[in-house]
Amino acid sequence: MPKRILYQTDHELLVLEVKTIIQKIHIKNEVEFNNYLSNDSKTPIYWLVDTVKEEYQMTVLPHVLGKDRNDLIRYKKKRLFQETSYSYAVVQDREQQGRKDDQVLFIALSDPEFLQPWLNLILAYKVPLVGIYSVPLLSQQLFTQLPKTAYTLLITDTQPTHSHPGSIRQSFFRKQKLQFSRLIPLHVSEPEEHANYLLKQITTTQHFLENNRLLPENETLSIIILTSIDKCKACEIVNSNTVNLNINLIDSRILANKFNINNSDLSLQNFIATIFVRGRQVNHYAKLADRTYLIHRRGRLVMYFIASLILIGTIITAGFFVQDAIKINTKGQNFLTKANNLQVELQQLRTKELPNLPFRSELIVSIVDVGLRLQAKHISPKAALVKFSNVLNLHQRLSLNKLEWEVANSPNEAFNSNIKEFTESDFQPKKYFIEGIRVYGEIADFTNYKDVLHIFKKFVQDLKQYWQVKVLQQPYNPNSKLQGRSAETKAPFIIEIFIPHNYPHASD
Repeated sequence: MPKRILYQTDHELLVLEVKTIIQKIHIKNEVEFNNYLSNDSKTPIYWLVDTVKEEYQMTVLPHVLGKDRNDLIRYKKKRLFQETSYSYAVVQDREQQGRKDDQVLFIALSDPEFLQPWLNLILAYKVPLVGIYSVPLLSQQLFTQLPKTAYTLLITDTQPTHSHPGSIRQSFFRKQKLQFSRLIPLHVSEPEEHANYLLKQITTTQHFLENNRLLPENETLSIIILTSIDKCKACEIVNSNTVNLNINLIDSRILANKFNINNSDLSLQNFIATIFVRGRQVNHYAKLADRTYLIHRRGRLVMYFIASLILIGTIITAGFFVQDAIKINTKGQNFLTKANNLQVELQQLRTKELPNLPFRSELIVSIVDVGLRLQAKHISPKAALVKFSNVLNLHQRLSLNKLEWEVANSPNEAFNSNIKEFTESDFQPKKYFIEGIRVYGEIADFTNYKDVLHIFKKFVQDLKQYWQVKVLQQPYNPNSKLQGRSAETKAPFIIEIFIPHNYPHASD
């Protein structure tokens, strides 16, 4: 994903637009930066800071978690860096002995005023600022492709130009975690002069580490120099002839190939910027007020995303409604066609109608149909009760308390029931009427509910051989609390039986 990076040093401000390649824009003053932002104030900015005005403090803090750790780090930052609010802390490791305290690195910009002119313009144009990042802290990512040792001094350099001097960055790492970094000017460009000056500075830094007990006595300092091939050769010659340090020389082009960086300009800015855009970085220095417009931008994106989801959902729902409307319209057209066909048939029947009838023929058919339905409902419960008695004779331990019998147009009308198990395909009111039997009974003289359930299930199964059966109350509810039992214990039950009967239709 393309990103826009500000790379700020003590001498210049660069804009690196990282796309398929890196486009570098030199910003000389505030006027040029103002013109640049006026042409593009929407693209977010990532701000990398590579400066001598950066302080490092390694300390130990009690091992706590959550809010206590955040409060402790916040208090320690105020104590260490009272003059600046641009500070950052990261827990790197934990001690293995004693109280096992946390080892924490605190870094800060000692003179944040050099950010202010550029930051004022960023806020004036409401440019989303993602974060302000420390280049030495980002350089930890290089160790994914560098030799890993317990104590490492990493050397990188930038070349001097006619407008500003070069620099040498010496960063000390313990277990690939930054401890401190030192930036010194570089005024030489010839490989041999560069090598002599560099090795002299390395020796000074090594003495500093030993005197401050950052490098234990029995540990060897591994020195990695990342530079061009000609300077690597010069450093190798000078080191073998003079100081003989434990140096690992790495050609920047070889390391670029390991990171799959294909760029003719392998300056430190391009190197760090390319690695930076490939990962997800944590903001180091930018305050909440500096990132106001980034928060607004992310809020808008979230709202756009939600609006898009709502729009998509609305379109999908509308599609379902359209499909339903098409189906309803199709059914309506079918009903209309049937109605038209019936109307034609009716007209044909009226032409054949017998003369001197007291009513129209279709009304007479309806009257006859209603009469036949009423006549059909005057049925006797004898047949059903005989069948029910035969089943009951097979279950001598069951006794009946009450029996209700009713005839209705549908299952829902019988006994005011709401039978969900029966569908319209089972009982169609236009073709059937319902004979219903509700049975109230009980099972008495038992000592074990397991036997009760067995008897009742067998009774229901025998009834289902003939009819549809609905159990309203079982003789025992396994979810209820068991009560004390005696010889007088009874297990009541209620069931409903529904028997469909055909209406004799006039057309039959």
